[in-house]
Amino acid sequence: MELTKRQTIFILITCLFANKVQRLPSLTASHLGRHGYLFFLVMGLIDTLMLLVCLGFNKLAGHRTSTYILLEKTGSAWFSKPIFILFAVYFLFNALLPYEAIHDMFASVLFDNLTWEIYSLLMVLTVFFMASRGLKTLGRLYEIFFYLIIGSFAILLCMGAATTNFARSLPLCDLNVASFAKTCFEYNLWFGDFLLIYMFVGKIKQDDGYLGWPIILAQVISTLVLSFAYMVFYGLYQNLAPNQNSLISSISLYSLLGLNIGRVDWFFVLFFQIGAVLCAGTYLFASAYCLYEVLSRHHLKGVTQSGFLKGEDKKAKKMMFILLFLVAVIYVADTNLFKSNQQGVAILTNITKYFGTFMVIVLPFILLIAAAVYHKKRKKQDKNIQNRFKNPLFVKKTAKIKSGKPNKTKKLKVMRSEK
Repeated sequence: MELTKRQTIFILITCLFANKVQRLPSLTASHLGRHGYLFFLVMGLIDTLMLLVCLGFNKLAGHRTSTYILLEKTGSAWFSKPIFILFAVYFLFNALLPYEAIHDMFASVLFDNLTWEIYSLLMVLTVFFMASRGLKTLGRLYEIFFYLIIGSFAILLCMGAATTNFARSLPLCDLNVASFAKTCFEYNLWFGDFLLIYMFVGKIKQDDGYLGWPIILAQVISTLVLSFAYMVFYGLYQNLAPNQNSLISSISLYSLLGLNIGRVDWFFVLFFQIGAVLCAGTYLFASAYCLYEVLSRHHLKGVTQSGFLKGEDKKAKKMMFILLFLVAVIYVADTNLFKSNQQGVAILTNITKYFGTFMVIVLPFILLIAAAVYHKKRKKQDKNIQNRFKNPLFVKKTAKIKSGKPNKTKKLKVMRSEK
């Protein structure tokens, strides 16, 4: 087992915030205006419902198997491999989102004179190194930085809430339902962080608490906080909100104007961006893990715990090559596709709106059905084993073996061989 349940919750919450409080609020504001907080509420509600389906899968699967093995035993390799290819593509797209948020902030705001190709190379090496250390190390990193990341976001949110105008988010009566539904459909890629749990099945310790209600409560609270953060953001900028590149770097802008000490809030912004780097590394690891399971005959077990840089066996080497390939894809996409963030996001949403809908809403139900079939098969196998132990002939035979009495058939075979 490689993750504790607390680490799993920390990963989910950090990835949830790191993906959604960067570029997404300004994109939402360009379509929905003051009604954008309803977008975060509705999409968060969908995520919560799908999280319940995911936890149902986790309960049926148990802690003795992984998602890939479950799908392989339920159907075949023709069933498990396509699903894990979809997972790999989805996680690669999600690794690109926080990576582009860092690109947007550092290249456009902090170091506008630095060539992004050079800076991107440094960033991609950082993300690669984090992903190569394995799941156990990533879990420990989340434990170390979680309170710093969430605390920094809470401070920035309080600073923004002290100066915003919440009346700008009202009224509700003029909501354009068609535009609202279209926005939910186009920007669903930023949601669905619960899909990471499918990669953690069989890797979470079972003896340190309950994963169910704490992770659901964390999801609900995070959804409410995101909606509140959007209200603060839109109350500050109103019609200028679509022009702000990032919520996290602009939400506290007006709170320190009366002071002559500069923008000390940038310390908290930079602390929060640690979460974006961790999120990119986690999704990169998940994508590489999925590709490994698709391309390899042997399942990836112990090597995910100790990392891949120290591994000398074929599993570690193959995983390293996959990580290098994915890192190269991210670097090429970042330096070419996302030279213009507006154009890059438009291309990404057009590519992924149908794909993201399938992954977030349809696929969890397919996996739940597969888990139910697997659970039924396993229950039948366990029942057959129990019936076998209850069989008096089997009990008598095992008793003879334990008592040391020689088996007649074995004795005859020995006598014949001696002859």
